[in-house]
Amino acid sequence: MAMPLTIHLELSELATIETVKQHAASGLIGRGDPISADANRAAKIVEIVRSLFLPLGEAVTIRLGDGTGSDRFLKADFAWNGDPDIGGVSAQGLGRTKLGKFNRRAVDQNRPVTGYIFEGAIGGWIVDLLGATVIRANNVFATFIAHELGHQLGLGHEAAKDNIMFVWADMPVADRQQYLRLANDVKLAFTEKQVAAMKATIAAP
Repeated sequence: MAMPLTIHLELSELATIETVKQHAASGLIGRGDPISADANRAAKIVEIVRSLFLPLGEAVTIRLGDGTGSDRFLKADFAWNGDPDIGGVSAQGLGRTKLGKFNRRAVDQNRPVTGYIFEGAIGGWIVDLLGATVIRANNVFATFIAHELGHQLGLGHEAAKDNIMFVWADMPVADRQQYLRLANDVKLAFTEKQVAAMKATIAAP
């Protein structure tokens, strides 16, 4: 049996939310004055991401790290060149050691970054689409991380708004709102077919 695919997440950027504010104790965010960030937030998000990948069993290991020795390295960033419509980007998984084209930022050309999520864009979506609704930020950001990792493990987009791989771009506002609400409640999932596809990507050379 192949060794588990090792994924590192570098989430230090997620310790500071500027568009949406988080309450340190509850993990809830909404409009308002800045509230001190939760020092354990990154670790909490990793646990949620792990829960979303439980169907893969021992095929994947996910932890905080700097990318050293990892097979995939997703990094949090506050914004993507100021583009409010991009919440994340990843390399496409073709196998354990192979990835499709990926547009890295120049600063990360010499680092093993294989994907990003962009806190500014996602935070903006939460405020714009859910208004005054209070959201569990950790759950939402973990879902978007899982979505980008899904691409790195060979998955494409899906139209179903209860699927982690929901295609966000150009979808109706109501569908985007529903996706965010389901992410908030950790009610999004991969299908059995998607799980099998990810395992096949991991098993490929």
